[in-house]
Amino acid sequence: MAESAEPLDSTSNGAPIAPFDLERDTLHAVIGEHPVAFRHGFGDDARCTLETLGPYTARLPSAWIRAHWAQYSPHEPRGVDTVPADADLDTIVRDLATSNASIRVYNLELTSEFREVAAAVDGPVRALVGDDEGGVESLNLGVFLASPDAVTPAHPDRHHNLLLGVSGTKEVWVEDDPDERAHYLRVLDWMGHPQDGAPVLPPARRFVLRPGDGVYIPPYAFHWTTVLDDGPAVGLSIGFSTPDTVRSAVVHDWDCRMRSKGMRPRPSPAGGTRERAKTRCAAALVHVARARDRLTGKGDRATVPAGQEGDNAG
Repeated sequence: MAESAEPLDSTSNGAPIAPFDLERDTLHAVIGEHPVAFRHGFGDDARCTLETLGPYTARLPSAWIRAHWAQYSPHEPRGVDTVPADADLDTIVRDLATSNASIRVYNLELTSEFREVAAAVDGPVRALVGDDEGGVESLNLGVFLASPDAVTPAHPDRHHNLLLGVSGTKEVWVEDDPDERAHYLRVLDWMGHPQDGAPVLPPARRFVLRPGDGVYIPPYAFHWTTVLDDGPAVGLSIGFSTPDTVRSAVVHDWDCRMRSKGMRPRPSPAGGTRERAKTRCAAALVHVARARDRLTGKGDRATVPAGQEGDNAG
């Protein structure tokens, strides 16, 4: 794994797209493939102080929150020890410097408190992505709070992510493996057995996020973080999906099924023959399952809404 923090990219032409010091050409060159660092305008944002987030988090629906006691190894499964449902989240967040906790809050774009933030980033993110991968299909805001030394274990997410450092200092490792086949099988094995964590960490690049620093994380890239220094860290996550990532999720689920049968599926280029074939097979499987459910009286199977577990980074 690389040992030096990545410098901000300054090689592409064009003007940065506010509130990100990131150019369209820069993201276009790496989207879906490699991480890249940038600067942003949300460092030390008043809406993300612990004093503000404490009572705010305590008022939100429990389904939007993942609250766990802090972990200290990137190899573990994510979220081993859940904070009790009756715990005082306001106090835990306000006392994050000593409460030894890790809290993720999703769907902020649906709240009045973060509506301005959502409006401020929606247009710029769509401009940064342009028509790559069919453009932005949906966008989700999340905030990640962690105590000193807390680790977010290694995991992949299904969507693109712009991870922004708001307060504190966080070390972020993002997978950047040139062996595409090894990466793909690693992701499938994790998806099939997330309870096993990541016994072996992949080749990765190291980024250090201080207030105002950000990093783009591609879909399915393993990433893990550690809070540095003596204080807690707050990060803002802008997760976005594209038509390509929506199709890719279907293909990954199909290949995960094949992997469980002992096969070694190959990656499927977006829009290619292999992707179309796997998508058709997956659709046929769902059709058969729904027909079986109707015959047995179980009804249609539910889908997982965007913005829930497995759809966010951090």
